[in-house]
Amino acid sequence: MQGVLERVPQRLGMSWRYRKIVEEKKSYGWHRHNEYEIAIHRHFKGFCFVGHNQSEIGHNHMVMVGPDLPHAIYSALEHDSPQCETHVIWFRKEWIESLIEICHELVPLKTLLFDASRGLQFSPDTAEKVVAMLDEVMQVSQPKQLSILITILSVLIEDKETIKLANPVAVKDDESRSINDKLERVEGYLLKNFANDISLKDLAAHLYVSESSVRSCSPNISPRALANISRNCVLIWLVIS
Repeated sequence: MQGVLERVPQRLGMSWRYRKIVEEKKSYGWHRHNEYEIAIHRHFKGFCFVGHNQSEIGHNHMVMVGPDLPHAIYSALEHDSPQCETHVIWFRKEWIESLIEICHELVPLKTLLFDASRGLQFSPDTAEKVVAMLDEVMQVSQPKQLSILITILSVLIEDKETIKLANPVAVKDDESRSINDKLERVEGYLLKNFANDISLKDLAAHLYVSESSVRSCSPNISPRALANISRNCVLIWLVIS
């Protein structure tokens, strides 16, 4: 589920973009973009998909998704309001990271941005606060607009009811767990047999791979050198990487 890569137009002379969208229905299939996105859905019911996670949309449903994270939004066939209202904020990854780099006060944002890589859902109360701040954002000066965005991000950090959504890269997680499991098995084997000579054949048998696979990963390491624990660790890394 890659989704269509959408281009978010940048406002001239601005580092971020805000848009209020009002329409009769929502039907946005799987898509993604290079920017972070904060979206608040109001006055309608529907379904929100972020990666492998699905949640129901109600009034003041608010999510944040990271760059390249596929997501989709659909309004229900029948909803109470004749119009669907959505408030959307976009900002670039490179921009916010450079801002954090030079403004140490923004370092707490790192956790928020990291968690957004798997999707975040915020409380309706937080959504209401953010909508109030966005009410006149387009009528104030550019410096004030930027200060409003920073305030919004600080409000998100303070939300104690934030929900982390399902990780869309579950396959990568499975691979990481597999590597960690293999590493633990080999480390235990090396510790148990530290006093003995350990050959490539022994290590290959323990990893359930061929000796040639181990040898191809470590052509410059001799079997005798495997008796040294530090070189064993090098070999482990080469085998599992």
